[in-house]
Amino acid sequence: GEGGHLIEAVEALRANRRLMVTGAPGAGKSMLLKYVVMKHVDDELAGFEGLSVVRVELNRLNKADSTIAEAICASMEALGFHNPQAFVTRQMNAGQLLILFDGLDEVSAARRDEVVRQIKDMATVPDSCRFVVTCRTAAYQNDLLDAVDITLEVADFTDVQIRRFLASWEKDWRPGKSVEHLMRTLADRPQIRALASNPLLLTIIAFLYADLGHNLPHSRAEFYKRAVDILLDQWHTEHNRYEAKHKHGVLCALALFNQERVEAEGDRLGMPYGEMRAVIIETVLPSLGLAVEEVDGLIDEIVKRSGLLIATDGGTRYQFSHLTVQEYFAATALGGDPDGLLSRFAARPQRWREVVRLWCGSAHEATKVIDAVHGVDPVAGLEALGDAHAVAPDLCEAIIEGFRSRISEAAGRDDTLAKALGALASEPQGRGRKLYDHLVSSLTAVDAATVEGAAWALSFTNLPVAAEALTAAYGRAGVDRPALSNALLRMGDMAVAALSDLLETSRASGPIEILGRIATPAAVAALLKMIWSDNFGVVPAAAAWELAVLLATPGVERQLAEQSLSVWGLSLGREKWVWTPFDKDENAPLAATAGRIAFLLLWRWQGRNWKRPAAGIADPRIGVPVFLRIARSLPSIPLAAGSFREEALTQRSAEFAPLLDGLPQQNRRVAILAAGDKSPPLEKRWALAATKEGYDGFDSKTLLIYPVAITATVAYAAYQVGTVGWWWAALIIAAYALASLACVLVVDRWQHGMMLHVFTWLVILLLFPSVFNYGKNRDPIDAMELSSGSVGFMVVLSVSAAGFAGSLLPAGIFGATLLCLFLHTLVLVEVISKRYDDSLRGILVLTEANHGAWGQLDRAVLRTRHHGSGGVAASAAGAGPGRG
Repeated sequence: GEGGHLIEAVEALRANRRLMVTGAPGAGKSMLLKYVVMKHVDDELAGFEGLSVVRVELNRLNKADSTIAEAICASMEALGFHNPQAFVTRQMNAGQLLILFDGLDEVSAARRDEVVRQIKDMATVPDSCRFVVTCRTAAYQNDLLDAVDITLEVADFTDVQIRRFLASWEKDWRPGKSVEHLMRTLADRPQIRALASNPLLLTIIAFLYADLGHNLPHSRAEFYKRAVDILLDQWHTEHNRYEAKHKHGVLCALALFNQERVEAEGDRLGMPYGEMRAVIIETVLPSLGLAVEEVDGLIDEIVKRSGLLIATDGGTRYQFSHLTVQEYFAATALGGDPDGLLSRFAARPQRWREVVRLWCGSAHEATKVIDAVHGVDPVAGLEALGDAHAVAPDLCEAIIEGFRSRISEAAGRDDTLAKALGALASEPQGRGRKLYDHLVSSLTAVDAATVEGAAWALSFTNLPVAAEALTAAYGRAGVDRPALSNALLRMGDMAVAALSDLLETSRASGPIEILGRIATPAAVAALLKMIWSDNFGVVPAAAAWELAVLLATPGVERQLAEQSLSVWGLSLGREKWVWTPFDKDENAPLAATAGRIAFLLLWRWQGRNWKRPAAGIADPRIGVPVFLRIARSLPSIPLAAGSFREEALTQRSAEFAPLLDGLPQQNRRVAILAAGDKSPPLEKRWALAATKEGYDGFDSKTLLIYPVAITATVAYAAYQVGTVGWWWAALIIAAYALASLACVLVVDRWQHGMMLHVFTWLVILLLFPSVFNYGKNRDPIDAMELSSGSVGFMVVLSVSAAGFAGSLLPAGIFGATLLCLFLHTLVLVEVISKRYDDSLRGILVLTEANHGAWGQLDRAVLRTRHHGSGGVAASAAGAGPGRG
C-alpha cells in the first residue's frame, strides 16, 4: 500500500470505495478478484450486504464503442444470467454494484484512453458503484490516479507464505523431497528464489521440483524451458499422440500471433477458434508434415494434456493459461529474429517488455538487443541485462554506471527498478560485482532515500552476504533503520542467521521484532533461544512478546511443543499456572515455554520497561491471564457508580490492549471486569474459565437461569402455604425474570451479583409480610426472625449463582448451595404448618452447616413458642452439645 504498509485485501476494499491494484505478472491480481467474488457468494464478505459483485475482464471493452454496462452484461451472461440488461441498469443507477475490473493492461492502445475515461466518469457520479481496477505494475501509468481512493500493489509472498503454499504439495512428493530441502535449493539459486515470491511461478517451481529427478535450473529462461518441456513431453506421456516438437511449434506460432494482434477486438489473451486454426494451418502445418485433419486433434491434445492452452466461452475461444506463458513462447518464436523483436518493442514497449527479458535470458548474444532496448527504456534495458547470458562488458559497464546516481529511485512504490538492480547485483562474482559493492557502500550514504533504495535493491539479490551487509548497517548508529528493517524482513530466512549474530553483540530489541515478523521456523528457533538465554532482560522480554503473537500461527505451536529444554532452561522463572488448563505437565516443552513467555511479559511490565508493541495480537491463552495478573496488581480502584471499575480499569490498562485485542468485544469487556475482582485466586479463576468455557469464552446469558429459579422456588413456597395466590406468585416470578433480564442487558456479570442481592430483598419484602401475618395469627413461630435465615441463604445463593455462571465457582459448590436453599424452603413450609419440632433441629443443622461452609453469614437465632409452655429458645450462636 501507500507508504509500504501491508493491508489485508478485503479490509482495503471495505475502507475504500475505489481501488487501483497493481502487481507483477502472476502475482495474483485476477485470483484476488475471483477470491472476492467467491467470498461474496458464500456470504462471507462482511460490509457488502445488498451489493451485487461482478468481475469484468477489461479486454471485453476492446471492441469499438463498447461500454462498461455492456461489458458487465456480457460477463453476467457468460455465467448464465439471461437478459441482465434491466438488472444491471437498475443496480448501477442505485450504486448497488461492486465492479471488479480485471486487466487494464489488456486493453488495446487504441481503446485505453476511452476505457479510462468511462471509469473516471463513473467515479465522478455521487454514490456511484464501488469498483476495483487491476493492472500490471509496469503497464500502469497512473491513468486513474485522480479517480481512485488509493493505489495498492499485490505483495510478494513472504517466506512463511511460501512454506505454507509448498506444504500442500509436500504429501505428494517422492521420498527425500521436502519443503526444507526445496527452500535450501532455492537459497542456492537467487534468480529462481526471486521467482518463488510470485504465486504462479511458485506453482511451476513446486511442479518442477516434484517431477524432476535432478536439480532446479538457475535462470528464468531455463526455468520456463524446463517446465514447458515436461508439460509437453513428459507429462501424461501414455496419452500423447503427437511429438513435443510439433506441439511446441504450434504454441510458438499461436503466441506470436496473439501477442502482436492489433485489431478491432485487440484481445491479447483470447483467440477465436477459427482464427487459431487458420494460423496453424498456414504457418505451422506445412513444416510439421501433418494433414489438415490433424489440427483439431493436435489442439485437443495440447489443451487436455499440457494445460498450457485452455478453452473459454464454451470452446469458441482459446487462450494461454497465463500471459507469461504466452510471452515465453513468443520470445521462443523470435529466437532467431532480434530485429523483429526490436521493431515490435519499439512500437509497443510495455506489451513486449517481458518478451525481451525472456529472449535475452535464452542462449542468445544479447548485446544488440539490450543496447537498443536501453535506448528506449533504460529500466527495461537494465532488466534485460540482469537476465542476459551473453553481453558485451563495455555495454554492461555503461548501463551500470548510468544507474549509480539513480539508486534513490529504487525506494519508490514501484519495485521494478529495485528488482532489476537486485537481479544484476545477485552475480557478485560476475558482471554484477561492481553494482553490488556500490549498493553496499550506499548504505552509509547521508541521503535517506539513497539508503532506502540501496537496502531495498540488496534485498532482491537473495544473497546471504547481502543480508549480512544489511544487518551490519542496521547495527550501526545513524542509519535509516526502518528502511533496513523492511529490507531484512523481505529477505526472510536469508536474514535470520545474521540477525541472530547481531543479537549476540548488541542485545537490542529491534532485531527481535524483525525475527517475529519473518516468523519462519528458523526465526522462531532464534526467538526461543533468546527467551531461554537469560532470566531477565529487554531482549528476552521482547522475544517473549513475539512468541506470544506467533503462538496462534499454524505450525508454531507444534514447533514449541517439539523443542528440547535443558535443565538450565527449566530452572528459569516461569508462570506455571498459565498453561495448566491446557496441559497439567508444567515441564512439558509447550507448557514450560508458555509459562516462560508469561513470566517475561510480567517482568517487562513490573520493571517499567513495557511499551505497547508496534504490531501483533497475543494468543489469548497467554494474553488474557497476563492481563489479569497485570490488572490485579494495579492500585485499588474505588467502586464507580454504573461502571463497576470497568472504565477505570480500561483507561489504566489501555497500554496492554494487545493482550486482549484478539478477543471479541464482549469477551474483552468481561476480561477487563474480571481483572477488577479480587476473589477467588487468579490462578483458580483462569483454570476454571479456560476449561469450562474455553480461554476466550465468557457468556452472561446463563445468569438468567438462576435468578428465575430462585424466585420461582420462594414464590412457590409462599403459594404452598397459602399466603399468596397463584397469580400473585406468577407475577412475582415474571417481575423478577424481567428485572434479571434487564440486569444482564444493561450491566455486567459482576454487577449482576450485587443486583441479585437487591432483588432478593425485594422478593422477601413482598412475600414475607404475608408469611409473618399468617404465622402471627396461628402463632407457630416468629416468622420475621425465620425470614432472616432465609435472607442469608438468598444472599449466598445469589452470589453463588453469579460466581458459577462467571466460571468463578465449580458446579459442586453451587449445587450444594442450591440444595441448602431447597431444604431450607421445605423447613420453612413445615414450620409454618406447625410441624416445627423436627424442623427446628433441621434449621439449626442447616444454619451451622452454612456457617462452616462460608464463614460469612451471621448465625441465625431462632425462637419457637409452644402454646401453654414457658417457651423454648435455641441460639445457633451458642449451639453445642447439650444446648438448644
